[in-house]
Amino acid sequence: MWQNLRLYFSHLPTASVGVAFIIMSMVFGAWITRIPDIKAQTGLSEGELGIALLGIPVGGVVMMLFMSSLIHRFGAGKVTWISSMVYIISLIPPAFSSDLVTLTATLVLMGVSGGAMDVAMNAAAATIEKQRKKLIMSTSHALFSFGGMVGAGIGSIVVGLGVSTLMHFVVNAVVLMI
Repeated sequence: MWQNLRLYFSHLPTASVGVAFIIMSMVFGAWITRIPDIKAQTGLSEGELGIALLGIPVGGVVMMLFMSSLIHRFGAGKVTWISSMVYIISLIPPAFSSDLVTLTATLVLMGVSGGAMDVAMNAAAATIEKQRKKLIMSTSHALFSFGGMVGAGIGSIVVGLGVSTLMHFVVNAVVLMI
């Protein structure tokens, strides 16, 4: 296992894709730990929160319709990089949401950027597999799972320490962008 990870991270394009997988799930891990706080902040009922949460998959599905054209035009690497920056930043606006409309709108943005990032980073991994004739997809997805655990773990600790949602999201975004 460790040798596989060493080989994975010794190739810069592969390592870059791996970092994208980690980042995507760390953002989502941070987000899910704050859903109860966002619900309380907005005063939404459970049903209204459910409607707002639909913004993420709706935004993702809509964006996925355009991904083939974007990747063909700009390349999977560039689309991964741009969408990852937008996805990281999209973590912050939900902290400012005050009602169903603003929360849903911010989650649609998260879904659009996350959907773009998801397709682009998987396309980049598939391209690397084809070029190098080495399988990296399973390790990439394992890194995604690892990032989710780290993001949710850190989020849980931060929530327990009483750090505000906005501070949590801003610090998370700054660290992940670096």
